[in-house]
Amino acid sequence: MLTGNIEYLKKYLKAFAQVANIFEAAGAEIDDLGMALSLANCNDGDVPAQISTMFIMELADNTRFRPPAVPAATAAAAAASAAAVPFVAALPEPIPAYIVAARRRIVDMRTSRTMQRGAILARTAKSLLGQWRWIQRTPDSILPYRHVHGDTAQHTDINAFDRWVRDGGIRPAGTTALNCRDAVLVTAVAAGLLTQGQLHAAYGVAEANVRKRLDSVLLKFHHAPRENWPDQQWLRGVEAHLHHVKKVDRLLTKYDSAVPVSLGHGLIPQPGDLVFVRGNPPAHVCVSLGRSRVNERAVDEVASLWHHNNGTFTRARLIDMARSENDLVYVPCPF
Repeated sequence: MLTGNIEYLKKYLKAFAQVANIFEAAGAEIDDLGMALSLANCNDGDVPAQISTMFIMELADNTRFRPPAVPAATAAAAAASAAAVPFVAALPEPIPAYIVAARRRIVDMRTSRTMQRGAILARTAKSLLGQWRWIQRTPDSILPYRHVHGDTAQHTDINAFDRWVRDGGIRPAGTTALNCRDAVLVTAVAAGLLTQGQLHAAYGVAEANVRKRLDSVLLKFHHAPRENWPDQQWLRGVEAHLHHVKKVDRLLTKYDSAVPVSLGHGLIPQPGDLVFVRGNPPAHVCVSLGRSRVNERAVDEVASLWHHNNGTFTRARLIDMARSENDLVYVPCPF
């Protein structure tokens, strides 16, 4: 079997290289494992056109890249004889300018430090799976009584995160109610990449920023339950919440620096990157666990505290975070 595989590889090596070059010219990133799996999985008889088609499909699967135009005769021409006319690939479709710019930005942002710290964050996130319970919440100091829309009634201690940020002590754990951003920040502290003191400082700045903008309106929130707020006051409260979240993101998660996810163009979140669902502020944030293989297929995963899996911190597919890949952006580990 081994001898057969070697002879098969020798015979079609030129064709495989031509196809791989077409993929890479179109923007695909082919690593050694992806190439090896693609080669191994297309050893199917000795029909050049069939092998070529299989190899293209395997490369597309392993790179998550839309197959560029590859002439079906590529493998046949390469295997026919040593005197075969060399194949000249047609120019691939141009890569969109915004993708080119995003790839340059991610190269500039991704350093050995972000990769090392990202690996630590992803490993810590895996160790915390099953923790916490998701709920939409805002710190009481900003918008009291806004503890709504949890997908599970099993949460406890809605204000634990706020007390911890303010006073320190034991990190939120168990069935403590957190939102997605809280969960990412607790994970970063648990990983040793962020301190409670840094959280305290950032949240203090964010709160001061909101109070400066809204001042007396905030005081009214603390003297009347939500059901007694007039519509205009509620809108000002939502404004306070949004300002607070945006400031926290600028200081801690670096959402403003995020680039679009584009699996087909090599813009793929790595372990420990933060992944966001677009919004102003983002609709969701989670931790990338990187790419794994399930039944020989590439699967990009995240650790997410949201409505999945009864609202627990859970492992989920990246593509399940939004209706479309276009709704996702990411940034290398910012901690």
